[in-house]
Amino acid sequence: MRAIQSLERAGEQRMLSPELERFCSEWIARADQYPDASVEGCYDRFFSLFVVFNRLYAETTFELARRGSIRLQPGRPLPDKEGATKHTLELIGVADFQDLCDTRLAGNIRDIAELVDEGRFFIKLSTPDGNPQPNKDRALIAGLRSSGEAQALAVLDLVYTVRCNLFHGDKAFRPIQAELLRPTIAVLSGVIESLHNALNQTAA
Repeated sequence: MRAIQSLERAGEQRMLSPELERFCSEWIARADQYPDASVEGCYDRFFSLFVVFNRLYAETTFELARRGSIRLQPGRPLPDKEGATKHTLELIGVADFQDLCDTRLAGNIRDIAELVDEGRFFIKLSTPDGNPQPNKDRALIAGLRSSGEAQALAVLDLVYTVRCNLFHGDKAFRPIQAELLRPTIAVLSGVIESLHNALNQTAA
């Protein structure tokens, strides 16, 4: 099963730069090579898709700066977390993101919220020791189970935090990790499609 179903179709309608389209297509093809039957495949699939998301939300940040919606500080790195969360939501739009959650991601979001609520996974870990922060996890769960902007930001925050936990944390290839990664990969795939479509509409 392909990680992203309609990226190419959207790109045929309204093209971003050929270089950006090629970059996304190549990394999505790489993600498609990794089945999610194993935890190793889940890790590789998530990592590959996040490369695409990272490129798209960086482009989103530049687009919002061109519009004057945000101001970038010269000589400073792009605001990474804001790009993955607030800027992504601003470009997609709350209504379209809500439609994505309702029509495609509802089951995945519900499954993730239940896994965290049951204490099977801790998402919001303290820095630098990596200890659980139950209060922050409960706030995340509440956001995932809400609607509108609150749910959208919680979903995006979840994806970004899982990425940080995997990239910067000490995570072993334990089979249990796949329980969280499979629905998170589905969410990430949906967000990538929506953001890609929003950027193409901007470029039209």
